[in-house]
Amino acid sequence: ALENFNGASKTRHSETPKAGSESVTLASNKQTLMSNDDRLTRFGQPQRFALSQVQGDKMRLAMTRKKCAFTLAEVLLTIGILGVVAALTIPTLMQKTNEKDTVAKVKKTYSTLSNAINLAVAQNGTIDTWGLNFDATENDVKKFASVIIPYFNVVKDCSTNQTGCISNDIYKYLNGDNHVAYAASGLYYKLMLTDNTVLIFRTAGNGSCSETTSCGSFFVDINGVKKPNTHGKDTFTFLVFKNRIVPGDPNIQGFEEYDCNLNGNGRACAAYILKNDNMDYLNQ
Repeated sequence: ALENFNGASKTRHSETPKAGSESVTLASNKQTLMSNDDRLTRFGQPQRFALSQVQGDKMRLAMTRKKCAFTLAEVLLTIGILGVVAALTIPTLMQKTNEKDTVAKVKKTYSTLSNAINLAVAQNGTIDTWGLNFDATENDVKKFASVIIPYFNVVKDCSTNQTGCISNDIYKYLNGDNHVAYAASGLYYKLMLTDNTVLIFRTAGNGSCSETTSCGSFFVDINGVKKPNTHGKDTFTFLVFKNRIVPGDPNIQGFEEYDCNLNGNGRACAAYILKNDNMDYLNQ
């Protein structure tokens, strides 16, 4: 047992570090601490870099937002430019819209007149057989009205001397010259249709009615009592022959003075619209 004890003692003594081993251990521990510090340093650098990058992104975002903002002067300048553009374009767009509406109404009116005349002729014979004198008198136009009225959808009958269907103003030619005050004249019969279109008509004063000689005229005001009450703008002329109705046209014998331009009477503008499907004559 003593031998064993001595052997173990010798063994443990042999495992005891030799002189100078303490410095080796301290150096090893120092190296370990330095290694750990190096790892901490390396680990901390990405964190510091990430924090720096986030702060930089925030600064750039703030600068970007600042650049995207508009000053009051810039806003006012933009509004001013938009106002000028609107002032230049809106009137033109409105005019084009109004012209399209007028073209559509002229087409519809011509269809309405044609249907009425065709039905009246089919059931009563040609107009030259209606017992009219074609002398452009009040009695004559009333006889004509008594035959033709049943073929229109009438909402108001103003006859020859009643007001209310149309304006009391003097209607004008396209060049601005006065034409006639239809409302005050007993020579013209006035009807208002269900779509507010007003028919103003009279018989001819030539004493005859044929396929080439006019039996009378229709002046159609497509917007009733509203202005401008001007031929070629809201009032259009149609000519009646013994078995048909056509828009006023200078190519028709006896109506060479009809025209459709800003320097003329505008009595042929219905023919222009039906042929060209526009009102470009107002810009010529």
